[in-house]
Amino acid sequence: MYPDYLDTETSLAAFLAGFEQGTFPKEKWTHGAHICMAASYILSESPDGLTDRVRDRIRHYNICQGGQNTENSGYHETLTVFWLAIIRRYLAEHATECSRLDGVRAAFVEFSSLSALWREYYGFDVIQSPEARRVWIAPDLRSL
Repeated sequence: MYPDYLDTETSLAAFLAGFEQGTFPKEKWTHGAHICMAASYILSESPDGLTDRVRDRIRHYNICQGGQNTENSGYHETLTVFWLAIIRRYLAEHATECSRLDGVRAAFVEFSSLSALWREYYGFDVIQSPEARRVWIAPDLRSL
């Protein structure tokens, strides 16, 4: 049901360390892994500057894995901010009285299979634009 990095708090910490160091295996860097990373940071880090930290860490990970952060690949600002907002709202409503690990697991179960959720909020042309990759663009179909 869960990936192995959600077995224990220790395995979650190791996953986050691997992500931050850029050594987490690229083939395991799935939508579900993105969800777990974001949920973990939302639950354990100060909200001040959180988006900046997540942005910097994703860009760093991409470079460490041989990728690039360009107008056509790599880091995507609009999707990152979108998912942080979606996960933050979910955790505020459903994970207020649980451990970080349980909150991350709950977010994983809720969203790991919903990688296309953005389609309810954004038109394809908006999300595929180089501008949306570069800067936050508010949803054009449904507000957050």
